[in-house]
Amino acid sequence: MIQIKPLDTFYIHSYFKPHLLVKDNLIKLINESDGKEIIEKEANTHIKKSDWYKGRDNERPWVQYILPYLEPHFKECFLKAGYNSYTIQNLWYQQYKENNEHGWHIHGENFTGVYYVDLPDIEYSTEYLNPLDNKQLKKFKVNTGDLIIFPSYIIHRAPKIKSKLFKTILSFNINIGYPDNTYDHSFDK
Repeated sequence: MIQIKPLDTFYIHSYFKPHLLVKDNLIKLINESDGKEIIEKEANTHIKKSDWYKGRDNERPWVQYILPYLEPHFKECFLKAGYNSYTIQNLWYQQYKENNEHGWHIHGENFTGVYYVDLPDIEYSTEYLNPLDNKQLKKFKVNTGDLIIFPSYIIHRAPKIKSKLFKTILSFNINIGYPDNTYDHSFDK
């Protein structure tokens, strides 16, 4: 018999303090950047513009602009969760307009996340499935300027936009480390 049992885990929800300072210039740099429309009908995915295929390229102008703000924020988030290090594996943007969506999916790495650069309606925040609750649909309660970081195995999606609005997010994959000074090596014996 296969059983799905609970295991304590967490996600990080924070307001990105530099948001008001960086938002306009970040959106300008994203709008000026290379990106492609993504259409994958079998995956229920249609994204107006994204540069996910360049996710490891830290030389993109918008990445150069935002990394000095993101890195201390990530450090603060992971230190609070008990981890002393992290590595950003991928960082990309996605822009959505009416009738766009990103179907159910998961990510690699330890954690993934979303920075809501512009979320005109909270109805279009990330949805996820809780596998311990009959796969009940849930939604992260976020606003423009919020940042969430959650385990990459969580099945999630960007719901279809049903109104004439434009949504811009940054997404990322991160690997974390543990602090050697708090890890109790006596359990290894």
